[in-house]
Amino acid sequence: MKRNKKQREKDIIKLHNLVMKKLDETMMSIEDGNQWKKVKGDGHQFTLIMSWVIEECLYRWLDVACIHTVKDALNDKLQSITSHKVIQAKADRDEATLN
Repeated sequence: MKRNKKQREKDIIKLHNLVMKKLDETMMSIEDGNQWKKVKGDGHQFTLIMSWVIEECLYRWLDVACIHTVKDALNDKLQSITSHKVIQAKADRDEATLN
């Protein structure tokens, strides 16, 4: 059975939401865990764990794609995030000026 474009996009959005929910639950569980509390007590930040997650994701991505494809996609995603953060910072500044 062939699904139409709208249904495929809906399925991708549902999958995205599931992945984000599961990732958030996992990260929260780690932050609440005793192992993290021991490491955090030594002055480490949670970015340590996030970098490991990103590294593992990149290794898995590279198992199925060439490094140039991954690099280009990462650059696109970083550019998108950077643009979003700049727009958000400008909006926050404007809001602070109004108050």
